[in-house]
Order: sequence, then C-alpha cells, then structure tokens
Amino acid sequence: MFALPYRARGRVLVRHLVSLRYSRLSDEGFRLGREYRVFILGEQVVGYGYYWEGWDELRDLSTEDETVMLSLALEAAHRVQVPFLAVDVGQQEDGTWIVIEVGDAQFAASGQMERLPLWNKLREAVQSKGATDAL
Repeated sequence: MFALPYRARGRVLVRHLVSLRYSRLSDEGFRLGREYRVFILGEQVVGYGYYWEGWDELRDLSTEDETVMLSLALEAAHRVQVPFLAVDVGQQEDGTWIVIEVGDAQFAASGQMERLPLWNKLREAVQSKGATDAL
C-alpha cells in the first residue's frame, strides 16, 4: 500500500483503526465504513455526504443518526476553531459516532455530496453574513 503514490505520497502513515459499521469492501479488502464528510463554514453545516463512492446500503441516515452525526461534526468544528472545515464522522459497530478526522475543506473531496448545492449554500452563507463575518 505504501508503494502507491496516491495513498501515502511516499511517506509512512500511522493511523488508529476503529471498527466502523460496514457493508462492503474496497478492491484491496479494506472495510468501507459508514462514514460521512461534513463541510462547515463558521458554525453552519453547508453540506454533507456519504464518504465512499458507489452504492452502499448504509448510506441513508435516519433522522436521529443525522442529528447525532451533524452535532458531533459541529462540536469538532467548534473545538478546532477553523473558519472552513471538513469533518469526517463515522459510526462504530456498536452504533456510536466518532470523529475520524478533520481537514482543510478547500482541499477535501466531496464524496457523494452534490457539489452545486454545496457551492450555492457556501455562496449564500458568505453573502448573508458578509465575507469577513462568515469566516
């Protein structure tokens, strides 16, 4: 895996792996866990989507799961205090939700999220608050 430049970019990566709920595997046998990427501008969720490409029976969220998942993402964003953030949140096998990682939203892939609604919501958030207030 480390020989693949698009995976490790020539560096050794160490990560704590947790057991997420999953229903399918990657071509390499990696579990594609139930994980979502949430884009947050300031204190506002501007979009989110299922992390992995392709159909997955675990993609759709119940109202309760959506509320818990988004609340956790917002809490992570509040703690990190970065104006525009991507937060990856996953559901463990026991049903609890955890933050997988946070990152710079301008460089984050959008997964299964529709991009045009995301961009429109970003534009609306910036216009409604003014560019400097939104960030």
